[in-house]
Amino acid sequence: LLAITESFAIPREGTMTDFRDECTYKIVNTGSKTIMTENLRYNSSTSFNWTEALDISSKYQKKENTYVENVEVKGICPEGWHIPSVEEFFDALAPLSIKKKVHFFDEGEEWDEEIFVFNSKYSSLMGFKSGEEYWTKDQIHCCDGPDEFAHTFVVKGKEITNRSNLYGSIKTAKLQIRCMKDR
Repeated sequence: LLAITESFAIPREGTMTDFRDECTYKIVNTGSKTIMTENLRYNSSTSFNWTEALDISSKYQKKENTYVENVEVKGICPEGWHIPSVEEFFDALAPLSIKKKVHFFDEGEEWDEEIFVFNSKYSSLMGFKSGEEYWTKDQIHCCDGPDEFAHTFVVKGKEITNRSNLYGSIKTAKLQIRCMKDR
């Protein structure tokens, strides 16, 4: 007889207030990371393009922006919070989910993606809605052309994936933001 058990972190829930506009957000600590469980609603907006999210000049919409590579980027997040990288997003979600690697094939292209499937107990805790897409600070460098794309996370039911394939999301798209607490 073989018994398989899965262990998940016990998240700690709380709230934080953005003192710029007095908006209060639900947050969750999943172990080593604390992340908002609601979309940023700064200046009455709930979706932002990539340069708005990172609070940088729109000239970086189509140019390589190397200064965001290995540093925390506050962007439009409240003081003490930042736009997460792909790695940070994965680290925050991992304790609440099962990570699977899936191989995709589409129109002659192949790639692998890590998919997180939430434990049903925690899927609603994060407040994700199926079909929503969230910015990370990371760009996609490809094709020897302008860097018009950036990494995002896409929610599909109880699954969340990193859109890190060749296509990514164009930086002019208006997407949601989940800020992460600074270390």
